[in-house]
Amino acid sequence: PYAHALHRIGHLQRQRGQLAAAESSYRAALALSTRIRANPVELANIEGDIAMVRLRLGDVAMAESLLVRSRARKVA
Repeated sequence: PYAHALHRIGHLQRQRGQLAAAESSYRAALALSTRIRANPVELANIEGDIAMVRLRLGDVAMAESLLVRSRARKVA
């Protein structure tokens, strides 16, 4: 539940244009979700959200890397 709340907070921050804060919330959600062994689709969704933030910040290489990893989790 806490990881999900962090993920939702990240969404709100991203919608408000608070990209650094959104990335921080998403990364905290990803770390916690990884520790509790959340399902791969949930992890992939969080990684995808981090990728969208990185893309909006102009970091295309990092966004692409995260999207590739996200997709791999979804098809595994």
